[in-house]
Amino acid sequence: MRDTCLTDRLHDYMEKENYEMDPRELAATEAHLEQCPDCRAYLEDMTLLKGELAAMPLKALPETFEEELHARLVEAAEEKKASGRSKILEFAHSKHFKVLSGIAAVLVIGIVAVAAAGGPLMNLIGMGKSAESVSDMAMGEAPQAPAPSRANVEMEWAEAGAVAKDGYGEAGTVPMEPMAPAGSADSFDPAIYGKMIIRNGAIDLEVEDFDVTYSRIEEIVSALEGYIESADTYSTPVYDSNGRRGDLQGGNVSLRIPSTRFDAAMQQIKTLGTVTRSNISSYDVTESYVDTQSRIKNLEARELRLRELLQRAEDIKDIMEIDLQLANVRTEIDSLNAILKSYDKSLQMSSIQISLREKDLSESTITTLDDNLFERMRANFIRSINAVLQSLQAILIGLVAILPFLVVFGFVFYVILRIVRRLIRNRKQNL
Repeated sequence: MRDTCLTDRLHDYMEKENYEMDPRELAATEAHLEQCPDCRAYLEDMTLLKGELAAMPLKALPETFEEELHARLVEAAEEKKASGRSKILEFAHSKHFKVLSGIAAVLVIGIVAVAAAGGPLMNLIGMGKSAESVSDMAMGEAPQAPAPSRANVEMEWAEAGAVAKDGYGEAGTVPMEPMAPAGSADSFDPAIYGKMIIRNGAIDLEVEDFDVTYSRIEEIVSALEGYIESADTYSTPVYDSNGRRGDLQGGNVSLRIPSTRFDAAMQQIKTLGTVTRSNISSYDVTESYVDTQSRIKNLEARELRLRELLQRAEDIKDIMEIDLQLANVRTEIDSLNAILKSYDKSLQMSSIQISLREKDLSESTITTLDDNLFERMRANFIRSINAVLQSLQAILIGLVAILPFLVVFGFVFYVILRIVRRLIRNRKQNL
């Protein structure tokens, strides 16, 4: 069986008259031909074919052959270039190119929008959080007792495990605030219903005259045996085309009213103006209150045992350690007692937050054109031009800032484009 190298040798052997073979290769080829009938037959066929081809008459080429060949080659090259341009145009008008272009445009617009609006958005978020915190503080929510430390809890369990529960705080239905009798001035008393509920309220009013309304609030608070906890006022100037027309007064007032007269105070305050917002919140602190009392009893029992140990201690080190524990226990007792006092104050005196604002001034006459109309138009026009220039500066700065992103996304877009073009070319070749 002939291989490629041996076939090449046979071709060289057949052309030995015109080609000088290596003497060793010539001897090896002749030795192989004597032993291999297939190679001898192949050599004879090729020699016969060569003789027949040599006997055939040669046909003369036309005189314009070279010119026609050159023209065909040029035409083929132009067709190849046109085909490449047509593929690019076809891809530019294809759905894939539109999708990729849309994705790139969305990315660029999103980056520019984030770069331009990042600062204002963070400011708005911060303002929203600040407003929520101020609103929570204004509502006067009840304070919560701090969680005991791990060491104190373990010592209380070890030393006061026999303290019995009073039945508060067990799993069951959520305690509901009882309904007050209609038309009662002293409508709700926590002691009567056995629940410790802190009630707070908030009212926003639009009034005709701030000073008159504030005086009426003082009268209501005095009649209900409460007091004004804090008050602040402000003044807002009002302008029209003729200049300053006057001031609108407003303010915030924080009241403390006996909890048994909370509903009566809310009803009377609502009659002082137009109510734009009203809110009542209730907090059941029974479980927290009783739990705090139990913790105080446990700590007092522990304090008593520590004092007994202190009297019997003789070693200085033991005395110092017991004294330190006594100080920690007393500090925690004082902290819990302060929380109970805060609960007692909130239970006895409800908080009402009032926001007052005078109604807008009304115009009864038709005013003439402002003498400074054209000057104001000129000032506003200049202000608008400055705003446009500032916007253009911000856009330029943003574009420079996102230039690295554009380079990265441009490279990714180029790679995707090459991959899509290769896929389209392979698909056409398969067709």
